[in-house]
Amino acid sequence: MVDNDGKVNPMQENRAFTRYSFMGVIKCFSSFQVDGRTLEQQPVLNLSAGGMLVWIENCDLQLDTGTDVKEIHLNLDPFEDWTISGKIVRVLPVRSSTSCGVQFIDLPPDRAKAIDAFLTHRMGH
Repeated sequence: MVDNDGKVNPMQENRAFTRYSFMGVIKCFSSFQVDGRTLEQQPVLNLSAGGMLVWIENCDLQLDTGTDVKEIHLNLDPFEDWTISGKIVRVLPVRSSTSCGVQFIDLPPDRAKAIDAFLTHRMGH
């Protein structure tokens, strides 16, 4: 990203959707399948209409970028009945746990707008 002086600012990210951090604001959990295994109630650290960053405690799975993530469900009221697909785009192991970035795949535009509107409203932006 280039700032007003034309300099590249490495701290800014190029994202299609605004990402909202939930720490201490909204309790959000996600359940999903990776490599045929279902992971229940994993804490979502941040969320956007484009994806999520999820924390997986005591992760004993081999998680690699590009791995499909199926049957994603969020515990947030307007989205509880949705089933979302995704792929892993970032993996950061931290001791026995893992921070895992998941990009949503084929999310219909109306659902992406609904997520973005919900987050904008709830986060006060």
